[in-house]
Amino acid sequence: MLTGSLASAMYGALRSTMDIDIVIAAGRDEVKRLVQLLPEREYYIEVDSALTAHEHESMFNVIDLANNWTVDLIFRNYLERWIAELNVHREWEQAKSAARLAER
Repeated sequence: MLTGSLASAMYGALRSTMDIDIVIAAGRDEVKRLVQLLPEREYYIEVDSALTAHEHESMFNVIDLANNWTVDLIFRNYLERWIAELNVHREWEQAKSAARLAER
């Protein structure tokens, strides 16, 4: 799934961050295979970082050496947890706002 500035541009909210954010659902072997498929002379990727990101369900990146674009690969579970935390934060802020209005 494409996210970030490229996805927002599809909806008319243009902003440039010089990176591409992609949410992935991949197993450890698929991560290893991805690393093997990317030629070292064209892309920079740290195998250990990618595997650690898989283990912790977080994110890692790949850098295109020709143009310095970065691809952030975000494991789906990391994004889902982040969204859940964001929703809790929003609910908390809404509750605080409602309490302030009630005090007036």
